[in-house]
Amino acid sequence: MTDQKKPRGFACLPPDERAKVSSMGGRAVPAERRNFSLDRESASRAGTKGGSLSRKRAVTDREGGQ
Repeated sequence: MTDQKKPRGFACLPPDERAKVSSMGGRAVPAERRNFSLDRESASRAGTKGGSLSRKRAVTDREGGQ
């Protein structure tokens, strides 16, 4: 067995296919839902909410609960 890992998923695509797939990413979300670049307050609230949930989960995992 070799120590080198084979690329998987996105990494194994040819460069042109990777560029095509990645360019679709921004268009997957409708314009009315892409407001974080326009509304800093909304982005801040979302980041705070996500961070607090992440911290709660870390504490729960450390304590062995669910």
